[in-house]
Amino acid sequence: MRATLMGIPLRLLGGGDNPMTSTAMDRPVTNRRLLLVDDDKALRQSLAERLRLAKSFDCREAETGRGALDIAVKERFDAVLLDIGLPDMDGCKV
Repeated sequence: MRATLMGIPLRLLGGGDNPMTSTAMDRPVTNRRLLLVDDDKALRQSLAERLRLAKSFDCREAETGRGALDIAVKERFDAVLLDIGLPDMDGCKV
């Protein structure tokens, strides 16, 4: 059985089945940048921390759609992980 984080295979988050092993932790930080947008602060911070520890992504966080748009016009990202149900606008509109 493969290890997952919130249903995402850990190998896709930059680690093997156990990203906390020394091999996963010894990998250099990449230049991949991720904008993580979710109004659930605990979930957002937990996932961002997990991605940083796995040395998979340099994460920026936003709590709202407007906040995400404000960040996105100033910075470039390789990927955006976006909650669909944000409090200020539909995630699809973002």
